[in-house]
Amino acid sequence: MTNSDEIKTKFYNDLEEHTRLAFVEALDHHLESLSFEHTDAEADWTALKTVLHSTALESLAYLNDSSSSLKKIAFLNIRRIVQQRLRVMQDPWLCAKAEEIQSYADSNNTKCLYYALKQAYGPQHSGTSPLLNLDGTTLLTEKD
Repeated sequence: MTNSDEIKTKFYNDLEEHTRLAFVEALDHHLESLSFEHTDAEADWTALKTVLHSTALESLAYLNDSSSSLKKIAFLNIRRIVQQRLRVMQDPWLCAKAEEIQSYADSNNTKCLYYALKQAYGPQHSGTSPLLNLDGTTLLTEKD
């Protein structure tokens, strides 16, 4: 490995470490102000997702400087790490939610079953797709 390769590698590593530390510090700062109520897991999970999302957006704003592709590379590495950690946190929540849904299904409690499914999958999207003519350019609005 040449000297310039070593310098470039060290620069990438230093930038990645600096960006990771800045993100972790910002996340720690946001998490300190967050209080978890251990009685409502859904609210805690929503609050945690909101904090992670806002911190990631702050980091993205810093890294979105078009003059530096190195920042983007460092951001992608950190995003990969955060996604891995988020998946680790999601697994127990999904297992608990699956057991809850199964218990509602076993007890034929359809109201709670559908409510729990809505929490897990989100609300149903009820919308219509635009109807276009054959060439795909004109929106059809009236029945001929």
